[in-house]
Amino acid sequence: MEYNTKNIAGIVSTIGPSLDFKLEWPEYMMPVTRGMLAVERSVLECAYAGCSSIWIVCNQDTAPLLRHRMRDFIDDPCFNNFKFKNKYGAYVKQKRNVPIFYVPMHAKYRDRVDSLGFSILHGAKYAQSVGRRLSKFVEPVMFYTSFPYGTYEPKTVRAFRKPMIRGMRVMAMHDGKSVKDNEYLGFSFKPEDMQQFIDIVRAGARRTFRNENNELEKLPIEDRYEAKNYTLDKIYGGYNPDEIFTKTIKWYHNISKWDSYRKFLGSDHSFYLGERRPIFIHARRFEEINYTLQEEENDGSIRHDRD
Repeated sequence: MEYNTKNIAGIVSTIGPSLDFKLEWPEYMMPVTRGMLAVERSVLECAYAGCSSIWIVCNQDTAPLLRHRMRDFIDDPCFNNFKFKNKYGAYVKQKRNVPIFYVPMHAKYRDRVDSLGFSILHGAKYAQSVGRRLSKFVEPVMFYTSFPYGTYEPKTVRAFRKPMIRGMRVMAMHDGKSVKDNEYLGFSFKPEDMQQFIDIVRAGARRTFRNENNELEKLPIEDRYEAKNYTLDKIYGGYNPDEIFTKTIKWYHNISKWDSYRKFLGSDHSFYLGERRPIFIHARRFEEINYTLQEEENDGSIRHDRD
């Protein structure tokens, strides 16, 4: 399917266990620099990686707040300053919109398998299902994952664009570690890779077992649905494709703990992100076509007037 290898879906998951910040709002909405939240940095990373769409997995109670902040799309940063000459000889600035979709977590998965690792698969399956119903030409053939709890320069993953377009899987690394070592570093996978991840989650999503007499018995309460506590290395630790492109990240901070988050804010890297905050992350919304019904005074018929 070489004709649609450019259809790369970016997956940003906000589902997972509560961290030790002890706040009323989610940890992924903590600022990583002035004017940028942790989840916005992940969305920006997906845009730099060349994703044609971004799918944010979130709960229904936080989806309106996320959409109010990030809205419907952002501009592709690699096309932000690109100019071309039209037929009249004038230079025109080219832009490319990357739409943002918000994927709810199904109620049947809550408190059962709703770990951070599984929510990535849920978002990928959702994006695949929607794209397949529309057309085979928009169905994603690659999924790039970014984590809000890992902070590094989003522009670094720009090197992943060409390898993913050519059909290669990519993986970000720092100090020899990656997502396989439970680090929040970006990586990509294909639809044919999802089944091995789903099998791991399904094996831990049990509440019964068969005894020696081949009879079903209930597991103890503390052993039921152990998949909801699976870490990233439990699901993706055995991910070792034949052809993969790796990129070493110069600096990286795991901000899933309060101490590490405070250390990151005290470093120069937070200031580095703030100085290079692009304008295309500003909230933007697609224009809607609204119609109002007005009754004509003469004959009483109904007509549609555009606002």
